[in-house]
Amino acid sequence: MDFKKEELVVNGHKLVIMEQPAQHILNLEREFTDGELVGYCKEILKYPAGINPELEEILNIPDEIKYKELVLSLKDKDGKKDLYKAEELFVSLRENKANSAYVAEKFLSKLGQDVNKYKYKELVEMGKEIFKQVGELIYLIQIRETFRSL
Repeated sequence: MDFKKEELVVNGHKLVIMEQPAQHILNLEREFTDGELVGYCKEILKYPAGINPELEEILNIPDEIKYKELVLSLKDKDGKKDLYKAEELFVSLRENKANSAYVAEKFLSKLGQDVNKYKYKELVEMGKEIFKQVGELIYLIQIRETFRSL
């Protein structure tokens, strides 16, 4: 069986997305929910081996998410960018009726802050600003949908 491949360009990086055997795809679909974009795409980009750059190189996600004086580091304990933290903020918008206030709520909870210290209107504005900083994760949806369509 010949496997198809598709090329995408994201932020100047060429990505090769390879069709995989049906069982492999079914296993990925079982393993990852629709909100688990980072893990799913990391698996997709493993093939063909050694061709695709790491997601951290492809996406322009900052090392810190900021809103006014509030700062959430996206670095893990080894100092590498942790896209899973950014993903939590990104998917909190989709999971909650596309309301940016939920992005702010997730951001504040990650910082250990009380959401009640803020007015709802400010939560909406905060969420919009935070979403702008993690919004490039939308490319992961494009990668996943391209893979699924092969």
